Amino acid sequence: MKTRLSLSIALALGLAMGGAQADRLRMEVLAAPCAGCHGTDGASAGTSMPTIGGLPKEYFIGVMQKFRDGRRVSTIMGRIARGYSDEEIARMAEYFSTKPWKPHKAKLDPKLVAKGKALHEKYCANCHLAGGRYAEATLPRLGGQWPDYLHTQLVECKLEDRPVPQPNLMELRLGKLSDEDLEALAEFYASQH
Repeated sequence: MKTRLSLSIALALGLAMGGAQADRLRMEVLAAPCAGCHGTDGASAGTSMPTIGGLPKEYFIGVMQKFRDGRRVSTIMGRIARGYSDEEIARMAEYFSTKPWKPHKAKLDPKLVAKGKALHEKYCANCHLAGGRYAEATLPRLGGQWPDYLHTQLVECKLEDRPVPQPNLMELRLGKLSDEDLEALAEFYASQH
């Protein structure tokens, strides 16, 4: 309800402003509630929340639609995403895709980073290019995300009974790795700014 009221106010202001300024304001109003968890402009300050600023539009749209439709497991995002239409999700995706990627500032274990690099080269480098810094419509940026968030996501990808956005290849590759290996991968990706 609050989002709809804010959007109505933005729409009224937009009509008075016109054009590109109005569209930008509508995108900012739609994206504003995300800052509570994902930080200003999508630059997360919390270790368990992903940075979303700078993600590709197509990836953002796909993830939000999967949360909304229950095809991606969440604690709260599914409930939040159900409040947005496809058009609103597309506008938020446009907004966050224009924001710069801001990597975390976590303290990392150099030994785990080195171990994670070797694991990345063996199991992940064919898809997650440039040390996980590459992103596209179906691949999120891993490089520079919070290690705690990454570790949680890697563990969930390994679980067979959890719907995750990754293809079965993720389950197959990660199924060979221990929890310590997953922690090392998370530390490596977190180091890749």
